[in-house]
Amino acid sequence: MRLIIIFVAMALALGAFVLTMQFTAKPPAPPEIKAVVVDPKPVVPEVPTVDVYIAKVDMAPGEIVKQEALDIQPWPRHLVNEDMIPANSPKAAEIVKMIVRTPFSRGEPIIINKLANDKDPSFISASLGEGMRLVSVAVDAISGGGGFVFPGDKVDVLITHDVTFDSPRFSAMGGLSVGGMQQKSPVTELLIRNVKVLAVNQKTSSKPGEPLQIPTNISLELSLVDAQKIRLLENGNGRMSLLLRSLKESEVVDAPLITRISDLSNAPKLGEFKEVTVVKGVNAQSVGVSLP
Repeated sequence: MRLIIIFVAMALALGAFVLTMQFTAKPPAPPEIKAVVVDPKPVVPEVPTVDVYIAKVDMAPGEIVKQEALDIQPWPRHLVNEDMIPANSPKAAEIVKMIVRTPFSRGEPIIINKLANDKDPSFISASLGEGMRLVSVAVDAISGGGGFVFPGDKVDVLITHDVTFDSPRFSAMGGLSVGGMQQKSPVTELLIRNVKVLAVNQKTSSKPGEPLQIPTNISLELSLVDAQKIRLLENGNGRMSLLLRSLKESEVVDAPLITRISDLSNAPKLGEFKEVTVVKGVNAQSVGVSLP
């Protein structure tokens, strides 16, 4: 019995010792935390690029594309479409001297569909000067220059028409009547000078070796005022003729005088006073008369 009591006492003493050690022991040290440095720059995968032409400056419709107005810039390959102009493309040499059809902003890629070819009749409006109009006129072998007028040439426009004037007349007694009968006399005069030819038979260019064709219509670049003159002329008010100008001729020339039917002969000209003899009874006297 005494032995059992001893073992119980020893067990209690051992339990008390273990509990005492747990409450008096130092707490374990916290685990060591190591600092991790994070790179602030995200890792971006490299994107393949293609050098394309862009607008170096703003370009408005109607402007001619110049080399100094273009620049080259890398562009993501997957964003390059077939209408852009890569720097190594054969189209690169073609865009210079083309005409801007839709405006470009600075830095915008050059799109071929926004440019006009000055040799394409579909885009001829882009080559018209400011305030100018395209006017097509019907011509034949004579009035149209016999087929020797081509786009880019300069012509003068002549008009042949009848002009009404008062002719002098004599009274039954031989006296001069100041306001005589009205008569018409054909005259030819310069209507418009130095006009640019835009197209011939709706073609703005011709290939070497093509047979010469007599044009049936010619398109001219005219101001609005001159366009109105042409339309009035075509309404049965005269006959138009085109005169091809020399490339060496200066744009400023003296306007020729009006040519009258009397210029074709030695007959007295309109406005000139000639001395004629008027018979009055048995006497003769000389008076000044204005004759056509």
